[in-house]
Amino acid sequence: PGPRISELNAWLQSYAATHDIAYVDYYSVLHDGQLGLQGELTNEGLHPNQRGYDLITPVARDAIGRALAGRLGAPASATH
Repeated sequence: PGPRISELNAWLQSYAATHDIAYVDYYSVLHDGQLGLQGELTNEGLHPNQRGYDLITPVARDAIGRALAGRLGAPASATH
């Protein structure tokens, strides 16, 4: 995905915090450290495969739980 995705993610995170909107940080658990997705977490380099979804599911559940509880605050991210 490259640097543009990182820029967009930063903007989205800032916007969400400013507007009290939940931000779910999937990139942190999926990225390969070189602005792309880890090879074993995608089939074509762009979308998560089942292994990728297995990693982001708890991140999404955490964000949903915080949103329902009214605790949007910091972005949800993996605790790996």
